[in-house]
Amino acid sequence: EADNRAHLVIQLNAAHTTTAQQQEAYQLEVNSNQILLSANHATGALRGLQTLQQVIQRQSVQTVIPNLSIEDEPRFSWRGLLLDPASRFLPLADIKRQLDLMAAVKLSVLHLHLTDDQGWRFESKIFPKLHQTGGKDGYYTQDELRELVLYAKERGIRVVPEIDMPG
Repeated sequence: EADNRAHLVIQLNAAHTTTAQQQEAYQLEVNSNQILLSANHATGALRGLQTLQQVIQRQSVQTVIPNLSIEDEPRFSWRGLLLDPASRFLPLADIKRQLDLMAAVKLSVLHLHLTDDQGWRFESKIFPKLHQTGGKDGYYTQDELRELVLYAKERGIRVVPEIDMPG
């Protein structure tokens, strides 16, 4: 029986990258013997793995990856999504699920609107009445926000908080 398995090789070149686009750049080469993914930054390797997952084809009795050559780099560094938990509180699990979906389509920024007249959605140790009053139906602790930022970073996504001042 023929062995039709290709080996996956990931090369992380760790070159100095100066822009977000360069960090997300990757090259993906697939032939019958090897899948070669090259990137200069871990985020580029992540983006290449996402592309590889998207090109896999399940046929009746086998899984096929077509021969291809892709050199990819985003055109825009800010490919983002705005979530507004200030208006309507979103559980942390929902935001993490959204981050997973963002990573699948290679979005790079989560704009998180955390304060507004409808709510103050993050913990303030200095002025606790802000979240106690404005976050009655939910707010994020500082530890939860740290966890969220790390979760996003692991998926190559920046979190940009928006904090409006009361008044």
